Amino acid sequence: MAKRTPTILVVDDEPHVLEIETIVLAEHGFNVIPSNSAKEALAIVAGDGPIDIVLCDLVLVGEMDGWSFAERSREIRPNMRIVFTSGYVAPPVIASLKSTGTHVLRKPWRPDELVAFIRRALSS
Repeated sequence: MAKRTPTILVVDDEPHVLEIETIVLAEHGFNVIPSNSAKEALAIVAGDGPIDIVLCDLVLVGEMDGWSFAERSREIRPNMRIVFTSGYVAPPVIASLKSTGTHVLRKPWRPDELVAFIRRALSS
């Protein structure tokens, strides 16, 4: 039986960053669903399509930041894995998040770092 390709929902409100994340992950064999807002991503989560992991920016413009999006998403899909990326959160905050087992990748990242980060999160 063939192994299913993991599906990643990518949530980032920066169009260029979202495009790069989508390209990098797709080039490494992942199915990618890009979303430029927490509201749009929440609608995707509420659907019935497969999502193996969510890569979400912590700082999002709009009514929901990344953490609020994650909390609402977990109400819909309690076991869904959500990992974060951020370039604006202070290092002590990121260290605190990591100490709770939350996966956080600081921006800017190199493509190989992003892919390795996602693979680690999928296997944990």
